Amino acid sequence: MAHAAVPTAAKLSHFIPDVEPACKYCSAITRSNDASDVTEELESENIAHYFWFCPRVQDFWQQVSQFLQALRSDTAGPVFQVNLRMITIGFGAWRSKLQNADAQHGMAVWEIFHARTELSLDGIEHSGEAMFIQWKSTLMLRIVQDLRFHANQGCPHFLHTLVTGV
Repeated sequence: MAHAAVPTAAKLSHFIPDVEPACKYCSAITRSNDASDVTEELESENIAHYFWFCPRVQDFWQQVSQFLQALRSDTAGPVFQVNLRMITIGFGAWRSKLQNADAQHGMAVWEIFHARTELSLDGIEHSGEAMFIQWKSTLMLRIVQDLRFHANQGCPHFLHTLVTGV
């Protein structure tokens, strides 16, 4: 993400003439609110729009923030709220308060990419809530897989550490 390697519509439109630089999700919202006398300039789908400014992504990050705030091991201090800087560099500052913060961040960014890809290739429009539900489901599946792996490796202390954080 930091290297802008994500194929956004704005970037693709420079190389492929048929690609519109506007966000497909925002375009779909505008089409569904079809008001012929209103001409709304759609936001170009650049990297910031792709991962932060798109309304469905904003909804997704809001739900992720609320979920992770509830999971914090230490509730003292500021409320956990995802911002654009955290999306770019990760949840690093929250590592001491959130277990597996880097994995949670990576999986959240992946979910946005995955939902956008499904919209582009298959025409499937995922709302922010649908993206959040999928992210949370994937997160829970990953926890179960990790528990099974560590149980098979003979690491009984892993479950204790996972539950207590100690």
